[in-house]
Amino acid sequence: MYFRRDPIYYNINGEYQDGTPLESGGTQKHTKGYYKQSPFMEALWVQCGAGLGAKAPMAYFDVKGNIRENHTDKTLGYVDNADGDKKFSVVINANQWCQRAEDSQDILAWANGVVIMSMTYSDNVTNVNKGTEVGPIVIWLDTNF
Repeated sequence: MYFRRDPIYYNINGEYQDGTPLESGGTQKHTKGYYKQSPFMEALWVQCGAGLGAKAPMAYFDVKGNIRENHTDKTLGYVDNADGDKKFSVVINANQWCQRAEDSQDILAWANGVVIMSMTYSDNVTNVNKGTEVGPIVIWLDTNF
């Protein structure tokens, strides 16, 4: 299983240090206008070193189907595809769902809401992008994580 399409953040109580609420939305504006771009989600993707349409911030595999070497450094979360009792469990990495200042890395805002996205499933990891879509998957994020 693999996170795949359209992560959308729905803010509940997330806010910047000055009290301004985080904006709900995706990493990019939906082409049909179903949701807008969220500066918060955009910042999270940029912090992960990824383009706004990239899957890397929520990926276990790289674009060639290889397992990414480090799932915690530049990854917000992923579906664990390793064999064992946690196979296919969703892993959300601690201390990653926060927007940081570019110059100081001070935390500007924490996620406090819900992320909804879909996933794909395929027995062939080199073909996971064309797998069967599964979803929606809902991930609850709060400031106690």
